[in-house]
Amino acid sequence: MQYFNYLKRIFLFYLISGLALALSIFLLVAMHNYNAYLDNSIAAVENISINRSIVKKRIDKMDAWTKYGVEYLKQNITGTYSENLFYGSLDNIKTNLQGATVSLSAFTETADEKTLPVDITAPVAGYKAVVDYIAFLESLTIPDFKINYFRLSKLSPGNVVLNIRGDLKLPLIGAKKTDGQ
Repeated sequence: MQYFNYLKRIFLFYLISGLALALSIFLLVAMHNYNAYLDNSIAAVENISINRSIVKKRIDKMDAWTKYGVEYLKQNITGTYSENLFYGSLDNIKTNLQGATVSLSAFTETADEKTLPVDITAPVAGYKAVVDYIAFLESLTIPDFKINYFRLSKLSPGNVVLNIRGDLKLPLIGAKKTDGQ
């Protein structure tokens, strides 16, 4: 019986010690995982700060290129080279619209834009070619091509011609000097 009482006391002691050990192991694992997550978080913050400086340098470089492009474009639009933009677009039209005949009128200039009237006559083989030609012309941006009208003419069976009349338009940047101002 004394042996039984001894076992009851010692069992209770072992049970409490086991629970304390289990709690200690649980807390150790939890602290280890917390430490690992904390290390990952610190590494991520350091990576973000490093990437932030890289991104800032790239943004500054893009801003510099944008400012250069705007200044270059402003000089080309307002300077003596503004007609070169029209000629470049005409070359682009002639290159992309194979077999097309391009007719020009004289430049016209208003207070806010410069315009070059253009007539394009191109043989087309089908509906897809018509859509491709018009989509290409509408994709021109500097100078912008505005289609005034287009017409399909059937000259003979199987021979269809697309006629497009439009304007290449370039906005003028900066106020023009007028009399009395």
